[in-house]
Amino acid sequence: MFAYQLAVSQDDGAMGITHVFRGNDLMDSTFYQILLMRKMGYTPPAYAHLPLLVDQQGIRLSKRQHGISVKELRESGTTAEEIIGFLLYLAGETGHKCRMSASEALRNVDFNTCRNLTKDSITVPF
Repeated sequence: MFAYQLAVSQDDGAMGITHVFRGNDLMDSTFYQILLMRKMGYTPPAYAHLPLLVDQQGIRLSKRQHGISVKELRESGTTAEEIIGFLLYLAGETGHKCRMSASEALRNVDFNTCRNLTKDSITVPF
């Protein structure tokens, strides 16, 4: 596990990453990554730990389990803008399902609101 923490910290620092959005299941790693980044002379990014997406049975959607892949979404005709808009809707950032580009999301989404999401998980309705 230490090699992972070291590699992630070095990569994020070298690439100048300023904001990290990830699942709340990785919250415990944050302390170690911040510590390592500071020891390496990097400024740690701001972190937002988001609720995990789960199916109707409460099983986490992931590539290791039965989550839908980006390839499957593309093949079904789903656009990146639809995915981004849907995820922001699930997170409560928009009051309705919409399409939103990554650049629009960066301009319009309040990072601090995302950081304060307190749900353990969000059920995806499909």
